[in-house]
This record gives sequence, structure tokens and C-alpha cells, in this order.
Amino acid sequence: RRGLTSILNKTNSPSIYISLFVSISISLLARPITKILYGNTYAESAYVLTIIAYIVFVGCVAKIQSQYCLLVNKNMSIFYRQIITLLLNIVLDTLLIQQLGLIGAALGTLLSLLIGLAIYCMTDKSFTRILVNILTKPDFYYLKLASSKLSTRSW
Repeated sequence: RRGLTSILNKTNSPSIYISLFVSISISLLARPITKILYGNTYAESAYVLTIIAYIVFVGCVAKIQSQYCLLVNKNMSIFYRQIITLLLNIVLDTLLIQQLGLIGAALGTLLSLLIGLAIYCMTDKSFTRILVNILTKPDFYYLKLASSKLSTRSW
């Protein structure tokens, strides 16, 4: 298990932190991004962008969960999470779109992904420990290795 944690940490620390940075940045800059790209006509869509920006981060966590399941031969867990997420997305979108329109669709999608991952985390404590380890003790070994290789390369 320690080797698995180390491998997942080294290979996913950069992507999880980059995805978190991208999600937060897009969320915070949603209004100016929307205004610059589409003008005042679509200014209200910034709310939708603010919500869906976090799908980048949640998707990265889902990728780690899939890698973990493949490495420990829990392939059906990926399928179950995807089915739960799909069904939740249909139900939440149906309920939230009526009340909130596009914002409801964005919330339904994000919430279904989060709930699907939360259910998996509650049922697999080993994965939860690995995820907490990646988030609290990141290992950027491969990123450092790649940058040192690039810096020693003569162009």
C-alpha cells in the first residue's frame, strides 16, 4: 500500500494542484472572462462558469480514483461510481433546472460528481487515505525530474 500511495502521489500531485488552481482562478475570474469574450449580452453566464470551473478539479480527483481502482483491481467500482453519478445527474438536473435554469444544470452536474466521489470515499477508506495524502503531502518528484531534464538539455 505504501508503494501505491507513493506512485499515485508522485504522478498526481502536479495535476491535482494545477486543476485546483485552474478551478479557483476561472471561478474568481468568471465575470471578466465572460465579459471579455462575450460582452454584456452573456454576463449572467458567469455564474454558470463559476460553478462548472470546479468540474476541472473534481474530474482530476475522479481520474485518480479510476487509476487507484485499476491498480488494485476494483474495476467495477469505476462503473458503480459512474452509474451513481449519471443517475444523480439526471435527477438533480431535472429538479434544479426547473428552479434555476442553466445555473441549476451546472449545479446538478457538479453536485452529482461530488456526491458520486463522496460515496466512493466513504466506502473505500484506503482510497480516501491516498487522496488525503496527495492533498496534504504532495510529492512533485516527477515535475522536478522533468524540469531538471529540460534545464540540462542543450537546445
